[in-house]
Amino acid sequence: MTRLGAGMTWLLLAVTCLCLSPSARSQPPARLGDSELRIEFAKRWAAYVKRMTEISPERVLNPSSKGPRHFQRCEEYERLIELGPQAAHIFIEEISAGEWRLMPALVRITKWKYELDPESRQAIVVTRRGAVPSSDARSPEPNDFVQWWRSRPETPVRFDRAYKDWKELNRARPMILETTQRIYDNQRKLILTETTKSDLGRAYDRLREFGIDALPVIVEKIKAGDHDLLPIFAELTDGIGEGFGGTLAERAEYVLREWEMHSARFLLPPVSAAKLKDAKR
Repeated sequence: MTRLGAGMTWLLLAVTCLCLSPSARSQPPARLGDSELRIEFAKRWAAYVKRMTEISPERVLNPSSKGPRHFQRCEEYERLIELGPQAAHIFIEEISAGEWRLMPALVRITKWKYELDPESRQAIVVTRRGAVPSSDARSPEPNDFVQWWRSRPETPVRFDRAYKDWKELNRARPMILETTQRIYDNQRKLILTETTKSDLGRAYDRLREFGIDALPVIVEKIKAGDHDLLPIFAELTDGIGEGFGGTLAERAEYVLREWEMHSARFLLPPVSAAKLKDAKR
């Protein structure tokens, strides 16, 4: 397949409520072989480019130009995302060729939270509505995504390190994730509410930042009896086990059964499945 958009420069990510439909991934696509998947991706990409041409021809010809960030605001973009984790290697291939428009899509598929370095973790916040850029960090570039993809074999070790940090903090102040301060005026009217994440809360958030790539590790820890990870598991699997009415042990049994049946929906292709280039910035 011909590379798409080689040499395109990065435009700041902007994800709006117009394109973050919670039902976007409610119907997972059938599992396809790699050749079929690439053909399907090419069809959906062609439909997306056609739609963008209709909306704004000049931005398709010069997608690095500044202006309204509407490149995600269409059904065709959602159709690309619906290909899901099984197509992640194709997305990263195109990103490595400089196709920045697929970067928000890959974040939504993987629920991975981009970080500039261990001290700066606010570049993209992944929520149930999608990926939201932070205002206090530089925007990611295609090469940042390529580096993440290549580093995925380290995910189990890195997750375990973050997990141990969280457990250590949890022993000191169990499950105090955040504190809320309410300020009232002289008439006892609420005028300000401030919520502050605790060190434990930030450590817990760090676990979810790994996205679906950490699900196999999370599942093993749930099997070992760690029920505190059930909310993260639910978030990364589009709600599996969320709202379950039984005990935590029963909920854990339920999500493990569901994982056995549906894990293929959430597993990323191996790193070697993608034929990468060093993206141009």
